[in-house]
Amino acid sequence: MLLLKSLGINDLIHFDFMDPPPHETLVLALEQLYALGALNHMGELTKLGRRMAELPVDPMMSKMILASEKYVLSLMYYILLFSTLHILCYILYALLYKRTILHTLLYMCIYVTVVCSIFKLVQ
Repeated sequence: MLLLKSLGINDLIHFDFMDPPPHETLVLALEQLYALGALNHMGELTKLGRRMAELPVDPMMSKMILASEKYVLSLMYYILLFSTLHILCYILYALLYKRTILHTLLYMCIYVTVVCSIFKLVQ
């Protein structure tokens, strides 16, 4: 929803989806974006929402990353937390869809390498 809003599609309720989501899901997604500060009371994208849309992650994660800008040290911890959660989600996905353990371990090594290099850059 955030991406569609950032592309200038303001009327998501009447948008012509190929496979439209249930109305309740759409309303809940918009309410969540409002609660995160990505939308104002008119349903328009805020400056924070535009910045959140630039990050290729879930809106809650992008809000967390942007909110931690003030504190460099806490930014490292948030990146580590986000990476850990992402690894865990990938492991669950791999287990649910019967991906190979080797494939999962490869992605874990990539994420750990990225996180370690981020720590070295910030320190």
